[in-house]
Amino acid sequence: MIPSNRAELIEALQASRRTLVEAVADLDEHRASMTPEKGWTILGCVEHCALAERGMLAMIAKMSEPVTEPDRPNREADIMELGLDRNRRLEAPQAAYPGRYETLELALQRFNEARDRTIAYVEKLEDDMRSRMVQHPVGHITARECLLLMIQHPRRHAEQIRALRSTL
Repeated sequence: MIPSNRAELIEALQASRRTLVEAVADLDEHRASMTPEKGWTILGCVEHCALAERGMLAMIAKMSEPVTEPDRPNREADIMELGLDRNRRLEAPQAAYPGRYETLELALQRFNEARDRTIAYVEKLEDDMRSRMVQHPVGHITARECLLLMIQHPRRHAEQIRALRSTL
């Protein structure tokens, strides 16, 4: 389901936060820091979510450029699917690479702080997010499409974390 209004967007942001938090529930720091055969640690995934959340909110709030209503039929549905597709790997920007936080607890705290800022931004939002464009690693997208990716991003990594947990 694509959230259509402010309340639905906020609920979707809260739900995807819960999905990430549940994925790391009862995980000790040792297991969170164990290096898998390939890819990031669980700690790294959560840290990446925190850093990416901050970066994408900055894109929307500070770096988006106004445009006339773009003609993008069905694009939001595509973005929702893309946000969960773990078969399509995108290279994260260097600023969203993990390696700053020493504990899962801190990474999760930073993610929650970033998500709180995103929710506060959406609560106060007055502009039509479809009339602003941002440059994202997936391409030139509307600010609303970027927000939809922010909703899906923790879900995508929660799935990755669940897979990692089963192998550790």
